[in-house]
Amino acid sequence: MEIVVRPFLPKIRLVLILFIWLFALGALLLWLSGNQKQSLTIAGGPAGSETLALSTAIADVINASAIGIRVRVFETGGSGENLQLLEKGRVDLAEIQADISTSDAVSGVMRLYQDAYHLIVNDLSTIADFSDLAGKRVAIPPVSSGQYKSFWFLAEH
Repeated sequence: MEIVVRPFLPKIRLVLILFIWLFALGALLLWLSGNQKQSLTIAGGPAGSETLALSTAIADVINASAIGIRVRVFETGGSGENLQLLEKGRVDLAEIQADISTSDAVSGVMRLYQDAYHLIVNDLSTIADFSDLAGKRVAIPPVSSGQYKSFWFLAEH
């Protein structure tokens, strides 16, 4: 009796073993990716600001939901710092004023509200015009905020 060796059987075994390993690896990767939580970081703005309050409220709602995203909000010095953090990739989203110029690396997502300028003085004050501020003490926003730049833009106007 003569024994015939069939050369295609070892190839089938090799393909079958390779398929099982690839299937197991794919199943493992799928399982691991399903257990990871997605996170989002937001540069919110200075303490007491509307932007920080709004960002925090949005984060609270998302974090309380069961959608699997964890949102963290960071207190910052304002639009200038927010933009730097965003451009350096240290945060995913940042709230900045509409009149702040940005690089091409930054994309706008949405506009929250229009900016308005207010110059408020006491009724007893002799200040009637912006130019009357010369020599007076004026409270202005922090240097890192977009409102600081807006103030000086308005002052130069």
